[in-house]
Amino acid sequence: MLLAQDLDKRTERATDLWQVWCLAGLLAVVFVGGVLLRPALPIDETRYLSVAWEMHLSGDYFVPTKNGETYAHKPPLLFWLINAVWSVTGVSEVAARLVGPAFAILNLPLTFVLARRLYPDRPDIAPAAAAVLTSLLFYGLYAGLTMFDAMLTAMTLLFLSGAWAALREDRRMGWLVCGLALGLGILAKGPVILLHTLPVLLFSGAWRASNVKLSSVLKGTLSALGIGAVIAAAWLLPALVLGGDAYRDELLWTQTAGRVANAFDHARPAWFFLALLPIYLLPWSLNLDAWRAMGRIELAHPAVRMLVLHVAGALLLFSLIASKQVHYLLPELPALSILLASVLQTRRLRVRSNLAVIGSGLAASGVAIGLFVNGDQWTSIWITDSTLAGAALLLGYAALTVIFLGRRTLFGITLWTLSTFAVLNAWIGASALGRNNDIQEFTRHFAGRDGQDIAYLGKPYNAEFNFIGRLTSPIYDASSLHDVKVWATRHPRGLIVAPVGTLPDAPSVTVTYGRRSFGIWNAEVAVD
Repeated sequence: MLLAQDLDKRTERATDLWQVWCLAGLLAVVFVGGVLLRPALPIDETRYLSVAWEMHLSGDYFVPTKNGETYAHKPPLLFWLINAVWSVTGVSEVAARLVGPAFAILNLPLTFVLARRLYPDRPDIAPAAAAVLTSLLFYGLYAGLTMFDAMLTAMTLLFLSGAWAALREDRRMGWLVCGLALGLGILAKGPVILLHTLPVLLFSGAWRASNVKLSSVLKGTLSALGIGAVIAAAWLLPALVLGGDAYRDELLWTQTAGRVANAFDHARPAWFFLALLPIYLLPWSLNLDAWRAMGRIELAHPAVRMLVLHVAGALLLFSLIASKQVHYLLPELPALSILLASVLQTRRLRVRSNLAVIGSGLAASGVAIGLFVNGDQWTSIWITDSTLAGAALLLGYAALTVIFLGRRTLFGITLWTLSTFAVLNAWIGASALGRNNDIQEFTRHFAGRDGQDIAYLGKPYNAEFNFIGRLTSPIYDASSLHDVKVWATRHPRGLIVAPVGTLPDAPSVTVTYGRRSFGIWNAEVAVD
């Protein structure tokens, strides 16, 4: 009898893992399609690709640079990983842009593992939590970009699993996991990892096991902080020595204390993140069943208390910081997903019975990607009229919405979200929005010139051209028209990129970038 029960549990666990990996596979298809269908988006994606590119060119893995100048805004882990991928694939935009989404996909099994640990007596919650995370529109929108927040989310999940193991399961190895998560989190996005993690330890009395003493919590916390500090110092100390005084000051003060105390960048009101909570939880914030289910949340449950402390602590701390961006709370979405999954009345994720739907989605994605890769055939076969193409996309999307949301199952809503992103990626790639944010519209006109032969004047330059144009030297970032004219006398065969109307002569080429029109001039026209 016991053997049969054990076999049933193993079969159930294998089925649950199969469900999660199916979700991960579907999310991977959507992310790969997004990378292939839309351009790298300025200014963030193009900037981080350029920083990784300059690291590749210089071979300096301690001090990142942006357009030839030291770049202290972000630690190097993302740039290291992109270069590690390039060491296998060669320099590739597609390969580089898949690094961030890879962490977004990894977060599904990490969420599954954490939920299994928090609710060992409720095995249905873990796969449901992974599905809820996949279904969140905000998660798919930001986690699939070449940014740092999906990595930070993975480190936060590791930390929460380690903390639960240490303080609920009396496993000392949990503190080692916490330390590794803190160290890697600092390398991913800096000390901001502490805001996502320390509240659950500071208020662990609300959820830790009764036999765990406060002294043990303090010792474990200090050991985790020490491990994290050692990992971070392996990069930080050499970087501080090699980067110079300006880099050291910016890294230690401007980018840390400055963002906390001064709204020199991304200033938002204190209520900013609280107002965004319904956006973070879309489409569930529009679902009445989800609102009713939240009324059944068990606040006395240790897992619920830990997750609430994690989310509420981060929400409060980030609200007090002057600098705010919408994606700063991405690492809290898995916790919200677990909480929502714990109270939702859902059917089992019948992945096996939905194989036909999955197969159809994969086939459709493959056709779309194949058409895109074939270049001109995309236009000639399908998008001969942008209005008809848009109407076809919207009609198809409306049909999917009726089918998936009408079923009101967790898996159906998850498929609806994935379909939303597939349509969005196709629309961006085929529309003026994609073309107006495609840096290749500029770089294809550079005619083999390197960065030293190009001057830029306009909105603040964030190395948008360096990687996309495979430039091996910095672009001249001019601050005034006078600077451009002085530069042009020294580089008469160079190119000038500036807003239309900057120079009296008509530009050789006009490119729409965002909502502005930029021109490309031969430098000789600026010489008096």
